[in-house]
Amino acid sequence: MVKQPPATGIRPGAVAKILLLLALLVISNIVARDALQNLDFNIRPSTEDAVHRTIMISAATYAVLLAIPFVPGAEIGIALMAMLGPQIAFLVYLCTLAGLSFSYLLGRLVPLSTLARLAEECRLERTSRLLVEIGPLDKKTTNGIVDRKVTKTFCTDADALPLSGPGGGA
Repeated sequence: MVKQPPATGIRPGAVAKILLLLALLVISNIVARDALQNLDFNIRPSTEDAVHRTIMISAATYAVLLAIPFVPGAEIGIALMAMLGPQIAFLVYLCTLAGLSFSYLLGRLVPLSTLARLAEECRLERTSRLLVEIGPLDKKTTNGIVDRKVTKTFCTDADALPLSGPGGGA
């Protein structure tokens, strides 16, 4: 099969998606600026409700950010504990559990066909093809295909990754 050259020009929905992304960024910037202005208060007994609200909003934001791939969740949790002291450690732990559980739940509930379409929209053709290929398979077969593709992509020799034995784990 002959590879076709990549399509040139603007895709039909590309301009709308870019405008939507820009609008989301502007709205996020405005909301973040307002939130930062509201955080500028002195801590005293009369502002206890605002401090509590700030801690809860920070915890919820941490849990949501932790569910997003490639967000440095551990660092955010450590920063929260550094700012608010060791008393907040249990809340950070609960938010970590909530964020990771939410991420796992999304991964289990979102169909592979949806992820394949999303990868295709982001022009991740190889990822899209892999998701389409493993979609109808059972878990054992899927794991075998993914293992072979990872080994083929990242290793020139299967022995390059000693996963067991001396110096390689169990």
